Amino acid sequence: TTRNYLDPAGPEFAGSHALSIPPAPVPSTGDPIRVVTFNIRFSIEIDKAAELLRSSADLRGFDILLLQEMDAPGVERLARALQLNYVYYPSTVHPQAKRDFGTAVLSPWPLDEPRKLLLPHAAFGTRARRAATSATVRRGALRIRAVAVHLPAPGAVHPEDREHQIRVILDDVASIS
Repeated sequence: TTRNYLDPAGPEFAGSHALSIPPAPVPSTGDPIRVVTFNIRFSIEIDKAAELLRSSADLRGFDILLLQEMDAPGVERLARALQLNYVYYPSTVHPQAKRDFGTAVLSPWPLDEPRKLLLPHAAFGTRARRAATSATVRRGALRIRAVAVHLPAPGAVHPEDREHQIRVILDDVASIS
């Protein structure tokens, strides 16, 4: 059977490996925000992911990195390698990998108001429940609510249940002032 973490308070993992002074000037509110989302399958290829995020012109220099299929050691290792702040919440122990499985928000900018949002509707068969991880990124004077999401695969829940999960996330973000 699947072990789900149904406490909205945790478990929570957070850390700060970012430079105290950002490597570039603090952007103004009109500058673009660079967001990268990355599914690192079962948190296995952390070193390869770090190298890709450092070396790819299309990926480096992001403001926000959203990760899926992560465990706490993988998030910590990637955050340390890339000098990022992070917050991570596992949602379940994955039935195949037999280790924590969840989402994370990382950034070179400070992260405030971390939050775990439990999503309704367990997956068929495994009964695994998902959770979204969110945090407010403080990029200069700008405050950006970032949400890392990993919805169940199509067919793991009814299509209307996936739509409900998305509505829950959107309603949660809209409720934060």
